Amino acid sequence: MRQGTFHVILVWFSFALGLQAQPTPAPADSFDKPVALVPRERFNGTVTVKDRAGRTRVLEIQMRDWTIPNRQRVERFPQDGTIIVQLRAGDLVTVMNGQRQARTPDDFWTVPAGTAMTIETGQDTVALQTVATRESSATPPR
Repeated sequence: MRQGTFHVILVWFSFALGLQAQPTPAPADSFDKPVALVPRERFNGTVTVKDRAGRTRVLEIQMRDWTIPNRQRVERFPQDGTIIVQLRAGDLVTVMNGQRQARTPDDFWTVPAGTAMTIETGQDTVALQTVATRESSATPPR
């Protein structure tokens, strides 16, 4: 392959990847009136685990399915704790710590405890599955 052709291909790929990496902010009028989010609870309970130091810890675990209609902006996703999220259907944009990130079906990401996550949906209704964990106040069994 000639060197000039290689540079053209390299510049094209860099441009294409750059567009996908930083989605542009959506205008405020592109969202409908907010709707209440009602998750479908799959599991809500506690588990007892041992950490690396051998200490017993009790964690609260919640597994939920969420459906968010199209054209919505959820300012603060209503889930607490450390969250693992999987986008099951639709496309969306998340904003965490000022960073916008486009998400597509089957993407996984984490949300550290205490971090606010904004979700913006486009023309698709989206389906999310979340697993949230947090330290429980329950006393570990002996």
